[in-house]
Amino acid sequence: MKLTTADKLILAGSKLHLTEKDIQRIENLIPLISKWNSFTDMAIQNGVGPLIHKNISYTNNFGLIPEESLSRLKQTYYRSLSRNMILYEHFSNAIEAFSKEGISVIALKGIFLAEAIYQDIGLRQMTDIDLLVKKEDIEKCRKILMDMGYKYSEHYKSDFIKQFALSKHLPPLVLNGVSIELHSKIHLDNPEFSVNIDDYWKRSQQITLSNILVQSLSIEDLIQHLCLHLHEHFNGGNSQLHSFVDISELIKKYSSKINWDSLLGSCKLYNCSNIVFKYILLIKKYFDVMIPENIMNKANSVIDVRTEKLFIYYLQHFRKDIPFEISNKNIETLGNLRGFKNKFFYLLDDLFPSRTFMYRRYEINKKYLLFWFYILRFKTGIYRLLMQIIKQIISLAKPPKKNK
Repeated sequence: MKLTTADKLILAGSKLHLTEKDIQRIENLIPLISKWNSFTDMAIQNGVGPLIHKNISYTNNFGLIPEESLSRLKQTYYRSLSRNMILYEHFSNAIEAFSKEGISVIALKGIFLAEAIYQDIGLRQMTDIDLLVKKEDIEKCRKILMDMGYKYSEHYKSDFIKQFALSKHLPPLVLNGVSIELHSKIHLDNPEFSVNIDDYWKRSQQITLSNILVQSLSIEDLIQHLCLHLHEHFNGGNSQLHSFVDISELIKKYSSKINWDSLLGSCKLYNCSNIVFKYILLIKKYFDVMIPENIMNKANSVIDVRTEKLFIYYLQHFRKDIPFEISNKNIETLGNLRGFKNKFFYLLDDLFPSRTFMYRRYEINKKYLLFWFYILRFKTGIYRLLMQIIKQIISLAKPPKKNK
């Protein structure tokens, strides 16, 4: 798949700091866009509406853009800003309460990136607050938040699936529409790689966010974590462009401080070199990020055709008409479970979840309908499973091509 003019403008405008060359590129592309409503939808759905709004204001010909599109992009920035101000207030209150109990916390993903990297919290859209705490502290943190008024809002399909899901983080705790996820580790058990969370803690650093002291991952660990987190969403058909922008801007900001050999070493130790450097290569290619050539040679990674094709597909079709080749999230989770018994019970509980889940998920208001919704769920689940198996057989029969 080739980049369209709209794709090129989205990529050119999805940067924190523009060079004169970037501005010229954007100015050259603006007159070529004919469907501004579609372009605006594309920018907003990919989570880069605020960045696009900021960057087109530097051009001399932004007057060519319809007022409606400019207004919509502007609104995404102010909605993001107002939402994030509320999130940071909740973040500060939570960290302050944890600190009083001597609990260390690592700020993850958006809550760290919006202030530390973007430095304008309106430019990085967020939906919730992700915090990493030590396993021995997570129950204490849960109680503190519940004493502050936070409540669980998530319902699981079964106790077994709940137990598996909670191996990564507790159910979201919600207060006044703000969700906090407490993590004891940041990646589910995965046969592809195995990250040692204790190593992350040992290398963590103290920083100030929202005028309060908190821990952050080391730069190298943060790059690794963001790439692995991106990989989970990318394979699950739920990837946004801003995830690539996060990594791109992180590398740009700390380019002189990144210990690339250390990153490569930990990637090899955790068996995730191919995953991490595949996405770094994509970022190098599409976001003009400089990566030391000797490191790329040592990593010996490539962008496979499927990954690059999906990157462009996501850019153009965010959450719409997701191609069939994308793994179903539940099927991917099933593949990550170890042992036939665990796989069997996960599949059984996914096809036949608890009554409470069914009533809430399908908004069933009459008991006699419950049976028929179970039948519908079973037929749909089996169909998807069979189609996924067929897809995997076909993909195995066609060895993937590779391009640098």
